[in-house]
Parts: sequence; C-alpha cells; structure tokens
Amino acid sequence: MRRVRGAGPERHGPQPNRLEPEGAARVKGLIALVVAGFVVVMERIYYAGDRFETGTELARALVDYAAALARHGSAANVEIPVRHADGTQGTVNFLIGPASQIVTERLDDEQGDEVLDAELVARLRALTAELSPMHPVARPAALEPEGTSGYDWTDEV
Repeated sequence: MRRVRGAGPERHGPQPNRLEPEGAARVKGLIALVVAGFVVVMERIYYAGDRFETGTELARALVDYAAALARHGSAANVEIPVRHADGTQGTVNFLIGPASQIVTERLDDEQGDEVLDAELVARLRALTAELSPMHPVARPAALEPEGTSGYDWTDEV
C-alpha cells in the first residue's frame, strides 16, 4: 500500500487556467465564453458517506489514480487538501483502491479561492502514469529494412 502526502493546502487567487466564465455553457467538454464575470471552479468529492470540496485538478487526479490502482488490484492512502463548509482548510486522508466508490461533482457557484496543490497533482499524475498500460508504437514504413516492403512472398511457397 502506497502513501501519498501533499505538500499542504495552498490558496491562490483566481488564475486564468483555473477559471470558467459565470454562466458558461459546456458543449462536449468545451467551454463557451458567455460573460466576463468569473467564479472559481471546484469539485465536491463524495466518499464513504461524506463529501469534501477541493480543487478541480486535485479531484480529477485523485479519481484517475484510484482507477489506475483498481486496475492493478492495489490500494493507497492519499492526503488531499480540502475546504470545509465553514471556509477553513484541512486535509482528508482517502484510502483508494479496487473497492473505492468515489464520485465527484462540479461546483460552478463556489465563492473563495480554489484549493490548489500543484506538487500533489503532479505526483498523482506520475503515479497514475506508472500504473498505466504500455501502448505499442507502430513503426513507420520508412524505417523498414531495405528490400522487405515490396517482397513477393508467394515465390517462397
């Protein structure tokens, strides 16, 4: 069982790559800019009968890592910075693995700063990549040894 610990909760003001316009319409994953007013996009994680609010990137990295662990029949403890209902910040320790039932919900109307931890997101993404299956790479025809691409194998039979 692996233990992943974040560098601690960070709070930053609104950042362009973390914001979406208020009233934005989502169309197949794309965002249509509607107005100039911005709100912070957060995610609510539902886990073990409770709910926790954290940054979008943190929530997505956690779910991706949980899925990768599940594919390998493994588990890990991951501490994620969260924002409580009263606005204070804390850390929640998630046990994730094959039996994890994690659901996230996008919260468009949240006020305050997004919970960020770029180091933890990068670490979770790296751990997820380590558990991801290798994909074969097709070799271009230009790299085939000379004289093999046009060979007529029927002469051999």
